[in-house]
Amino acid sequence: MRVMVAAVLLVVVVGLTWMNYHRGQDKITAGQTEVRKEAGKEIAALSSQADSLTTLLGAQQSAFGDSLVRKDSKYQAVIDSLEQAMQLSDKQVADLKLAAKTKPKATQTASAQKKKPVTTVATDDTTKRHREILAYYKDRFKTLPTDLSEYERKVAVNEIRQETIQKFAITTVQLDRIRSDNNLTY
Repeated sequence: MRVMVAAVLLVVVVGLTWMNYHRGQDKITAGQTEVRKEAGKEIAALSSQADSLTTLLGAQQSAFGDSLVRKDSKYQAVIDSLEQAMQLSDKQVADLKLAAKTKPKATQTASAQKKKPVTTVATDDTTKRHREILAYYKDRFKTLPTDLSEYERKVAVNEIRQETIQKFAITTVQLDRIRSDNNLTY
């Protein structure tokens, strides 16, 4: 009987040990599963945040690139305008030097008398050229569609200005002066 009781006690002790071992293993497995779930959630959140930052960075790079392109084209237009003005000034200086060299030396009164017709002719030529530029500019403006948005109209007017400047080889300042002399707001 003692042997039986000892055997039953031994079976009970072994059974309890076996149950405790499996219960511990289940707790470890459940803990690992919980850690994996939490890690998966953190990875998903960090991945989403990284994607968001990548998208934001791309948008900022695009905006920065567009800004640089606009500024570059603006400054290039200013540089081109200044270059045209310098070329025009250089040409005028060269023409004046050539005229001074080829012009026979005469008395002050003779040269003063000659200057009046030249300035009148020059003024007439300038006025005629200004009218021609103005007519071209107005005709190009009249061809614009009437259903353009405010932005589209500004872009189109700027293109007309650039075409006029290039066609007549004048500077932006000269075109603006012609427009303001004739009270053009567009």
